[in-house]
Amino acid sequence: MTGYIALLAAGVGVALAAASLLMSPRRPLQVSFAAGMLALSLESALIYGLLLHSAAPGAQAQWLIALQSAALLTPIPWCLFAFLSGRHADAPIRLPWRLAFTLGGTALVAVAGANLLWPFLALPETSRPFLFAKLTSAGQGGVAIEILGTVAVLYGLEPSLRNSWGSTRWRLKYLALGLAGIFVVRFYLLSQLLLFHALAQDALLIRSVVLLFGEAFISVGLLRSGALRADLSVSRHFVYRSIAVGVSGSYLLLAGTAGWLMNALGIPEAAVWGTLILFVSVMGLSTLALSESLRWRAKRYISTHFYVNKYDYRQQWRTFTARLTAR
Repeated sequence: MTGYIALLAAGVGVALAAASLLMSPRRPLQVSFAAGMLALSLESALIYGLLLHSAAPGAQAQWLIALQSAALLTPIPWCLFAFLSGRHADAPIRLPWRLAFTLGGTALVAVAGANLLWPFLALPETSRPFLFAKLTSAGQGGVAIEILGTVAVLYGLEPSLRNSWGSTRWRLKYLALGLAGIFVVRFYLLSQLLLFHALAQDALLIRSVVLLFGEAFISVGLLRSGALRADLSVSRHFVYRSIAVGVSGSYLLLAGTAGWLMNALGIPEAAVWGTLILFVSVMGLSTLALSESLRWRAKRYISTHFYVNKYDYRQQWRTFTARLTAR
């Protein structure tokens, strides 16, 4: 089952890469996006081969080495995409950024090459299908560098979404959430690998399913972005933020309760499905939190039902005074 999900995710990733390259004008942003999707697709294809086409331990080792090396190279195009998505298409790239990209990319390539000579993951002596692999001493440093690359991608994606408003956020929201979800779960799995020194088959299942969910979000974002191109008196902002925090907490509490019930009932792979439930819950919550329409409706509801006056006149006078002062 895991292998076929990985194969499906690989096919969807190739389709998204092709769709971005067919858009015009073709700019570095589209090219870096296509390269990133192809890198994720290659990882999924290697997971498929590892799980379904590697009965012998020697074959498993080769698939595992290829998978780990590909995973180390994946952050390179996505770092470039995250950087370009927050800039004007024709803006020049300054020398410090070029040096940073060159040094970071060179480090990842060097570590991926080292994995070919000194494999980061060791397989147990068995002829059964892949179940788990142990992290070697050299692999600990390699995984730490991969974590840094993953954090760099998230660091680049966050400002693009946080600093966007209105129609720009509407276009970028699903694209950024899909990518952020993929790399947040990637960060979680890498931290678990570094902590417990073992890569289990369940981790590959989580990676494949999360990639498929993330690609669904990215597909919506790609379509939207076109060419990627009472008498109680309280502050309105305080009430709105309190409601948002309350809804967020309730939503996550329900998701956590569902995962706990699955574990208590002894459902197979409860830990895996609990992680996936949490991932889908956070993605859904983030989508709702970033919805301009939902935020406007919540503010209008609060203004209509909690306040006698239509406006917060103190805030309106401050705004009016500021405008006069500017004149």
